[in-house]
Amino acid sequence: MMTAVYFSYDYELLWGVWDGTGEGYARRNVAAANEVAGRLVGLHKKHDIPATFAIVGAMLSGKTPLEIMAGTGRSSQDLQRFETTFMPRVTGKDMVQVKAETLDELAQNPLFEVASHTHTHFYALKASDELIEREFKAFNDMLKRKTGQEAVSLVMPKNQMTAAVLVVAAKHGFKVVRMNPDSWLYRPVNRAGWAAKLIRILRFADTFIPLLELFVDRSRHVNEISNVKVNKGPYFVRPLLRFGIMNWLHRQRLKVGFYYCALRKIDCHFWSHPHNFGAGPDAAMENFEKLLIWLKRKEAKGQIAFKLMKDT
Repeated sequence: MMTAVYFSYDYELLWGVWDGTGEGYARRNVAAANEVAGRLVGLHKKHDIPATFAIVGAMLSGKTPLEIMAGTGRSSQDLQRFETTFMPRVTGKDMVQVKAETLDELAQNPLFEVASHTHTHFYALKASDELIEREFKAFNDMLKRKTGQEAVSLVMPKNQMTAAVLVVAAKHGFKVVRMNPDSWLYRPVNRAGWAAKLIRILRFADTFIPLLELFVDRSRHVNEISNVKVNKGPYFVRPLLRFGIMNWLHRQRLKVGFYYCALRKIDCHFWSHPHNFGAGPDAAMENFEKLLIWLKRKEAKGQIAFKLMKDT
């Protein structure tokens, strides 16, 4: 039995990092994210490997970010925080809008899939049913208007998922969702204090050491919820770490993950963000391409089949 291998990218620009990173990171990494997205498209075309790009719908709008946020019915407190934290980091359209040529390629080339990363990158664990409804409707309306297409795959910010999200997702035509792996290490819950720090430390360690596989909770394994198929995304790709040996170790860890999936006869899903490549795109692309080449060899031997999320 061949192992299905997926690649997905959470394409979010500043919409995805303004409330969780410093201003320096946002400007340094996000400023290059649109360029990186175009290069990732080129790299996947070069190796003929399908990829799903989950985009934030607001990136397709010509409105100002404040107008977009206000349109989702956010509270005055949320809008004030957005204005004082998000807006000062906007240095140009490349921080908040996708390039037209990249969107055209993603929408028209069958090698790619445009999925939803919500309309304004909202967090499910804190969202009301009304906000979830408005977000999904706004995204679908925007994508239909810009590409004539409707998304069938959904990636929630931080992979947060609730029963309410799944019900509304099915209502709006989503057939597949990407969720965290069956491990307590990656449960998308609100944490604070020492527990959050410990989880972050363990997750970073999982970049090099296969911890995820040691803490699998099979009782949480599901293939479908509310008529929506579940695609687990366990392997986060960090394309550029500080030292060369760290990049090599990370690739070996991802390979261990692949072999684990192949042994258990389950799908293998790698994911990342374009802005993760942003601090050093040339070196990051070089590191990442080594993983793609290794997987292409597996495909040539008939061991794997690359798929889009919609083909789950």
